[in-house]
Amino acid sequence: MTTVMVAALTSDEECRGVNQRPGANHDWRNAFAPLGIAAVGTAGVLLSSRLWPESGAMPPVLGKWTPLLLKGFAVDLAILSASMVLGTFLGLILGLALLSRSRLVRWPVLPLVQLLRNSPGLVFLFFVAFALPFKFTFFGLVVPFPGWSKVIFSFALKISASVAEILCGAVQSIGKGQWEAAAALGLSRGQTLKLIIVPQCLPRMLPPWMNIVAIFLAAVPMASLVGVYDAVTYAGLAIKAEQRADLIIPVYAYATAWFFAIGYLLHQITIAAEKRGR
Repeated sequence: MTTVMVAALTSDEECRGVNQRPGANHDWRNAFAPLGIAAVGTAGVLLSSRLWPESGAMPPVLGKWTPLLLKGFAVDLAILSASMVLGTFLGLILGLALLSRSRLVRWPVLPLVQLLRNSPGLVFLFFVAFALPFKFTFFGLVVPFPGWSKVIFSFALKISASVAEILCGAVQSIGKGQWEAAAALGLSRGQTLKLIIVPQCLPRMLPPWMNIVAIFLAAVPMASLVGVYDAVTYAGLAIKAEQRADLIIPVYAYATAWFFAIGYLLHQITIAAEKRGR
């Protein structure tokens, strides 16, 4: 009986989702177009480096360094992925703490979230990088803490604050009537969150969460400033190795094209998610 009543509480949200056809006309070809162009361009650059290896022209030179640049780009994406996973996990914990009825739980978390959210990203990255050691010793066991792990930790803390705010906003956007109806059914606060509130919050949280991914995709090249060998670092090494000033703009533009392609794809996915969540 309780299950039937709980289902009735969310029927309005479900009906709106069924009657709507969000994203039905969304052209995914537009979403993947920049990524395809970047892939074709990279293939062309690599091919030219094989056909004219000694020509000194721009495409062959870029092709020679493309594998290294892509290796650095993979490092950037790995850092972004790990940061989002850890940051989302921590953010959900902080968000639930902010929603707690206990002041002892809620009050200490609120200033922490505001501090993490409003601190400048680059300054916070430098703080974490220089404040934490490169290794920890636990009972004689040495655990390394290299630069890339500091970047992940720094980004994850910043992400957690944003995720906490997103969770709070999503929960507070649910009408009070659903809380009151759940209480009338005898459901506890935890059961109400699990069975009624959270299932409705997840679609609402997805678009702003995707925006966080896009923001930190643009921020992840800052990892090069603390010694991480990423795409920006390898781009600088390529320019230095070739000893050609005319490579500065093409190499960095080449690296930027890949970041733009991924960022544009995320932007299109966010638009589709927003349509689906309406």
